[in-house]
Amino acid sequence: MKLILIFCVFFSSSSFAVLNVLHDSGESVPIRPFLDGLVPANIDMDSVVREAKKMSQFKYQIISGTTYFPIETPEMSAGKVIHRKMNLPTFQTPLCLIGDDRFSYEWFSNMSEKLAQFNTVCMMVDVANPGRVDQFRAVANGVEIIPANASELAIRLHLNHYPVLISKGRVEQ
Repeated sequence: MKLILIFCVFFSSSSFAVLNVLHDSGESVPIRPFLDGLVPANIDMDSVVREAKKMSQFKYQIISGTTYFPIETPEMSAGKVIHRKMNLPTFQTPLCLIGDDRFSYEWFSNMSEKLAQFNTVCMMVDVANPGRVDQFRAVANGVEIIPANASELAIRLHLNHYPVLISKGRVEQ
């Protein structure tokens, strides 16, 4: 009898769990077709995901809003970026990737006003400590700087160097 009562209580309480839909326009589409164009056919995405998970265990973690340093993106380094066109129709907000180096700092200092005009979000993809992020934020002109690993983005978009500005139609420096 007790077993039946416990069984009924457990399953009846779980039946009250309700999915809260924040917004459904009725015109939702799967994201996969948009991502397929970003991934070259010769890349094994399973291995990319495995590597990203392995790296995320010790390279960086974001837990409860706390970022753990150092942040590293081994696929990228400071250097010249070759300007190229890129069709990213779902890329609405410009994104820049910067590192903790003199070249990135000078580029970001010179570009921050223009980046702010376009509501650009910057990821600091190589940085040793929060103090260095703060130094970049001091010249940011309101541009948001987020310290985060960009390995998957670097692989998908074939990015080797920073600083780089990524927008809907191009990759440039």
